[in-house]
Amino acid sequence: TDDSSHSQLALERAAQFAAGNAAEVTVLTVSYLVNLASFGGLGYAPEATYEVPSTEDAKAILAKAAAFMKEKGVEPRTVHRIGAPSDMILDEAEKLKADLIIVGSHGRTGLQRFLLGSVSSAIVSHAACSVLVVKAPSYQGERTEGAQAATADRA
Repeated sequence: TDDSSHSQLALERAAQFAAGNAAEVTVLTVSYLVNLASFGGLGYAPEATYEVPSTEDAKAILAKAAAFMKEKGVEPRTVHRIGAPSDMILDEAEKLKADLIIVGSHGRTGLQRFLLGSVSSAIVSHAACSVLVVKAPSYQGERTEGAQAATADRA
């Protein structure tokens, strides 16, 4: 979890799944290292590496996620790793011999996806187990005509 709304949706789905299947849950947050000096064109940047989120912030994120899961009747294991998010998630899943990875999707496209990458896409491509990518409905608030028609067809 990264404490985003997309991660919260994934936590909600994980809690539903775990409660209905008596599954063990591991909630993972990953900090990545940023060296501002490695970004060209920023002018002067100190030669220092920063952990994002910090270990302190990561612990707070995990505590919040664990409290949410406990409210839903699920007792999670929490883990904080440092590295590339997709690599750390895949590594932890392999270590645990996970049956399922549930991850949120930010829905980035175009230049933003090119620059930031897609953690969920990397996980889907390289996981040894099943992956559930939880996306926020694109019709939050006001629905599109197509979504209304699809809903009407099901009624």
